[in-house]
Amino acid sequence: MKSSLRRQLFIYLVLSTIFVVAANRTMATYLISLEIHHNIEQEMQTGLSTCAEHLDVRETFLACYRDVNRQSISRQVSDFFVICKDPSEKGNQKNGNHCQSSQATQVLWADEIDQQTALQRWGAPFLSLVEWRGARLKSDEKSPYILLKDIDIEPLLSQVWGLRDSKLIYVLPIILILWSFVIFQIMRVIMSSVVSLETSLRNLTPNTFDQARAINSKYKEFESITNIYQDLCARLAESFRRAKSFTADASHEIKTPLTILRGNAERLIADLPHGMPAQLLARGMADEVERLIKISEQLLLLSRADSEAMMVQRQPFDLSGFIESLADDAVVFERNLKIKKDIHPGLVWRCDPTLAKQLIHNLYTNAVKYNVPGGTIRFLLQGVQGGFELSVVNDTFGVSPEMAARVFERFYRGDASHNRNIDGLGLGLSICLEIAKAHRGGLSFVVGTADVVTVTLRAPLDF
Repeated sequence: MKSSLRRQLFIYLVLSTIFVVAANRTMATYLISLEIHHNIEQEMQTGLSTCAEHLDVRETFLACYRDVNRQSISRQVSDFFVICKDPSEKGNQKNGNHCQSSQATQVLWADEIDQQTALQRWGAPFLSLVEWRGARLKSDEKSPYILLKDIDIEPLLSQVWGLRDSKLIYVLPIILILWSFVIFQIMRVIMSSVVSLETSLRNLTPNTFDQARAINSKYKEFESITNIYQDLCARLAESFRRAKSFTADASHEIKTPLTILRGNAERLIADLPHGMPAQLLARGMADEVERLIKISEQLLLLSRADSEAMMVQRQPFDLSGFIESLADDAVVFERNLKIKKDIHPGLVWRCDPTLAKQLIHNLYTNAVKYNVPGGTIRFLLQGVQGGFELSVVNDTFGVSPEMAARVFERFYRGDASHNRNIDGLGLGLSICLEIAKAHRGGLSFVVGTADVVTVTLRAPLDF
């Protein structure tokens, strides 16, 4: 089973969207985190420079720092500052130990941002390349400084991400609506040329081959496909025109000499002594000429049907009355067959009466020719939903599955051993099918149990 292009496009677009959203979310988290770390470093440097005179008293320094950075992010984590007025001083045991231990660890100094490597700056938030972030008054080892452990910033980041995620429920419907609109527009744009080509192919008939040249592709990627398609339609139109012209011309040209041959054969039959072998031979020749004339006439009819040039002159046709009359005549002329009928009265078919009679007569003739001695022919006619259904059912012999599948093929006559025993050209049902199509109907051939064949014509009463 082939997959749907629309379904594949939808799946790929959904997966691509999910990937882009996830990548955007990850990058946004990374960049925001990096910016927060950077802002904290700058604010630490500003606060230290402004409040350096209060380093002796931690509470006074933190109060000054918070007053300087009232709108700052670092204000939220100032309680975790480690204040190192003199790194060698051991008076404050808590800060002194941290100050001494920090000298042996990686510290990211705010006053050395320009000198720090890109990997250190960009990888610090997630790759744990630093343990401390610091700000100092001067770049010497004895200068006072403050430190903030990198891990102490994580609670602040967690609050930021939590706030962002808490608003997701309000943003998600808008995202889904915009996402659906974008995907719909992308699919519409991608499929527009394909749909245009599909519509043109669906409406393509022998009479509209040339109209394919009017198709214009909106996108250059589809232009080559459109050009190939239009060139193919042009070649098909020319080939079909030549084939139609050849069939029609050949039928007309052949019919004239065949008519002359038939007339000569009939005169020869009349001139020869009755019952002589030569007369019988002439009779056989006349029959074969008549056969060829019928073939040429039927080929001309099929040629017109193929080119959708079959002339259909619609007139009211008493379908029920014609079937009744045909069934009554069959009782008289086919005495070795049982004729049954179930005909709905009063059905009037607006059609071409000549073509309709030819169709029904062909179905009846086939039911007679391919019947069995003592067999049955049933005519069933009923009205169905603004139309009618005519079935001709007959007993038969040895209908193979191959015949049931190929019965409407031209010149196909089933078992080759019967081709000459049963008169026919192998074009009758093909012509019946074309006449049914010309009247917007259809024809079906069904092989039932016990060698029973049902040929059914379905068509609207008015089209």
